[in-house]
Amino acid sequence: MKEFIPVLTIKSINEVKDKITILKKYGVKYIEIAYRTKYASEAIKLANNLFPKLIIGAGTVINKKQCQLAIQAGSKFIVGPGFVDEVYKYCKLKKVPYYPGCLTPTEIANCINLGLTTLKIFPGAALGPNVINWLSEAFNQVKFLVTGGIFNHNAKEYLKLSAVWAIGGDWIFNNKFEKTTSQLMQIVNLH
Repeated sequence: MKEFIPVLTIKSINEVKDKITILKKYGVKYIEIAYRTKYASEAIKLANNLFPKLIIGAGTVINKKQCQLAIQAGSKFIVGPGFVDEVYKYCKLKKVPYYPGCLTPTEIANCINLGLTTLKIFPGAALGPNVINWLSEAFNQVKFLVTGGIFNHNAKEYLKLSAVWAIGGDWIFNNKFEKTTSQLMQIVNLH
């Protein structure tokens, strides 16, 4: 089954409960809270306390300190826009899945050689579904989380790729948040 992983950029801790309640209503299982604001660690901790059955992770993790804070707050996975060796090593030590961003065959091959088989393609729209499909043929042991430029109008193009296990992003958090979320979850569940 394909997944949608919404990316939450928390600007006020008061947003956490309301947004995740709506996402849970539509069957979202994974939530990525981005380290783009000072509230990320607190939001991860609160989300885990309020929604213990959801899989709450940290995103936009670019250094070991953020990684440590995220795992201490209860993050179940770590996502980065690129590969960071100290983040990889800390995740391995703590046995927390790490999904680093990759864009080239060299980056993918280097990650595979470290034992990473679930990778983030970022920005996904820069490569497009055809290139991601070709990469999956060369690296058939890898499953991809695709983010960056994925929206409701093009989500199906990525979800139909066998190597893509999930798409993600923060575009659903607009003025029509609940309607957009509902439409997206229909797309994900149709595939």
